[in-house]
Amino acid sequence: MSFFNKQQFDLLNTWAKQKYHKNDVDHQSAYKGLANIYRLVEQWTDSLQTQVFPNGRIDIRKSPVNQAQKFESYMWGKIYPSTNSPKALAYTVGFNTEGLNIKIDTVSLKGNDEKRKRYLEVRGEFTSSGIVSQLPINDALALSLEQIVEWSTSQIKGFQFTYEQLAKKIGLSDSNEFPYIEKCNNSIAFEKFINKKGLNKKIFDDAIRVIHEAEPRFDLYNINQESSPLRFGSKDNTKKPGKVAGMFVIEKGQLNLYFTKRYDREEAKKIPLNLDLKSNEALINEVLKGQLATFQENGLCGDSRWPTFYGEVESISDDGNKGGGPLGAHSPLNQILYGPPGTGKTYHCIEAAVKAADPLLHKSIVDNTVESDDLTVREKLENAYKLLVAKGQIRFVTFHQSYGYEEFVIGLTARTKGKQLTYFEKDGVFKEICDEAKTYRETITVKSSESFITCWQAFVEKFSEVETGIEIQTVSGKSSINVYDIDNDVIRFDKKIGTSVHSLNVKTLKAIFDKKRVIKGGLEPYYAALIKYIKSLADNNSSTHIERKNYVLIIDEINRGNISKIFGELITLIEPSKRLGAKDELEVILPNSEEPFSVPDNLYLIGTMNTADRSLAMMDTALRRRFDFIEMMPQPELFKGKEVKGIDLELLLKTMNKRIEVLYDREHTLGHAFLIPVLNALDSGEENAEVSAFIELKSTFKNKIIPLLEEYFFEDWNKIRLALGDNRKEKSELEQYIFVKSKNEEYSKIFGENHGLETYEDTKTTYTLADFNAQYSVWNSPIAYQAIYDDTLLKSPANTNDDANEVPSLSAQ
Repeated sequence: MSFFNKQQFDLLNTWAKQKYHKNDVDHQSAYKGLANIYRLVEQWTDSLQTQVFPNGRIDIRKSPVNQAQKFESYMWGKIYPSTNSPKALAYTVGFNTEGLNIKIDTVSLKGNDEKRKRYLEVRGEFTSSGIVSQLPINDALALSLEQIVEWSTSQIKGFQFTYEQLAKKIGLSDSNEFPYIEKCNNSIAFEKFINKKGLNKKIFDDAIRVIHEAEPRFDLYNINQESSPLRFGSKDNTKKPGKVAGMFVIEKGQLNLYFTKRYDREEAKKIPLNLDLKSNEALINEVLKGQLATFQENGLCGDSRWPTFYGEVESISDDGNKGGGPLGAHSPLNQILYGPPGTGKTYHCIEAAVKAADPLLHKSIVDNTVESDDLTVREKLENAYKLLVAKGQIRFVTFHQSYGYEEFVIGLTARTKGKQLTYFEKDGVFKEICDEAKTYRETITVKSSESFITCWQAFVEKFSEVETGIEIQTVSGKSSINVYDIDNDVIRFDKKIGTSVHSLNVKTLKAIFDKKRVIKGGLEPYYAALIKYIKSLADNNSSTHIERKNYVLIIDEINRGNISKIFGELITLIEPSKRLGAKDELEVILPNSEEPFSVPDNLYLIGTMNTADRSLAMMDTALRRRFDFIEMMPQPELFKGKEVKGIDLELLLKTMNKRIEVLYDREHTLGHAFLIPVLNALDSGEENAEVSAFIELKSTFKNKIIPLLEEYFFEDWNKIRLALGDNRKEKSELEQYIFVKSKNEEYSKIFGENHGLETYEDTKTTYTLADFNAQYSVWNSPIAYQAIYDDTLLKSPANTNDDANEVPSLSAQ
């Protein structure tokens, strides 16, 4: 039922800004009508505050006439997120002459106030502002109070800035009241957390102080998760995940300190924090003291760093195990992970897929709220990925130059069974996953006879029990058919009269069953008969409960396919605003099957793209506008402090990438994944770990880096020499450590006099790559690698006793 009606909008449009005469009967009637609108606005304001800002308050004037004794053109209410929010800034909801709106706005500030001026600069143009949302009259008339509150909530969540961020930007926040919260406020997730129901900022602020001052010392850092954004433990100044000792969480309105069962703790420990600050402090210190040995043995102690020290926010919690990544708190419907080779696109794609398909499962893994053996977070994510693939919720496809619409969406195919040739529409992977996702778009309970899945399963079970087929009467009762064969695509039957064999399409049967398609012609009676029969197999007294599920389609190498050829007219349907269930949902008629088709809002598309194959700038514009692009660049800092026989892995990768970026571009740099096997060998804990790591490094150069550089520079060996720094070694003590040797050859010495070659030069520069397999190859020398990045080696005599002979050649392995 509509909450506001058209007469109310008409009333406001008629009387807005008119002078109010209190003795005029018409004016008195208008006043009462507009005052009633204000009461509705108050209900809206109160419901929104209760649901979204339970610790906040509202303020509403209620009079439809302003101080100038003119009728208002805007009925509005103010919501303050907390009792101590600054009075000059509020969320405002309003009923106006054009519809409804919600925004963050300053109140009671004059136009010449500096804070008001800064606000207007941040807000920008009203109609396109990131902190203003408007709902036209026609749309507003279709909504109930609950739906208006739901709309308001979704708009607030989508605002460009939170209330706290905006208050800071315009100079209204009081950063001294809760100094420890302020020190930890380094993410949007944290700001949302501190406005959650049940959080007493004074208790939270004091608990942070206690943790910061406690012995042992801990680092405090942010996680980009609204459920528990502040953690403490050990985290150095790198992008590596921190090792979490504990975290703050809110459960049923109660702020708690939470410790998992990891690191050999006997059980998970939860400390509810109450209003007695001294009691909280004593309890926290008691627990920390009792687990001191565990913290120290597992390297969970830090250096009292604050979240602002790191300048970045982790996306997940990870106790030092690999598995974290640059993925945000929410999964966009369409996203592409892009970057140079070896930057972890496929690696992070697994986490992105699990997160989109089953957010609760993903959260339980990364938060470690569910314990399982001694598996790392990464191993748990991989197991979850395999499980979801087995369930059909995650599917995988690779684009290539020959891939087309027929394979991706729908095409015609033929099948021969016996002597019968059958043509039918074959669904591609995209249409298949869309159709299945639509079945699980909503959490509903239906009669078993109204669920196609239930009815079809009953039919398949019935068919498996018979040997001669199933005879089904037509709806008219004048004839019958005998179904003698079924599979996932086709139902084959014959009639009593005649010898011809007929077939029905299972997908078409489902579409007719779900009343999404009407078929006319000779096959219509047979589809109708089959639907009537399979419905009769289901128990009318039972019900089927369907839970909403998310589906994920991973498109590997998305940039290698012809997007127009593959998606066709469906490129528009993948937009979030055009999905099934969205406000502007669209559907098209598929050319082969002539059935309506739309893309559901519970299907997530995740693409991967190697920028070395194709630049982002060269991507199909239609695709670029419809996907969120998440850049994944090399992370040399992952190897900070890691050395293999004196070779600094971080500097090695960083220096080579800097040169490649200058010689080519940043999209063709070397990913950190190339050196991960080296790091794994180094951290293996084996007796000869460093020797194994050096062999891995040499193998990486031989089998990955050098071939990739050849491809990048089209075998321009001079540029490869520059990337390796060989040009700097010439005419120095390091000349013996050159990987690619150059030599000038005179044509006359090669061909003799009168060679007749028409060239501008009489010499040719040739290049020779050092043999990897020679026993005393330069590739076996740690100094050769060090010289790639270390300028000091060029200024002093090289240490020729560099234990090169200690490292065997690859041919010996």
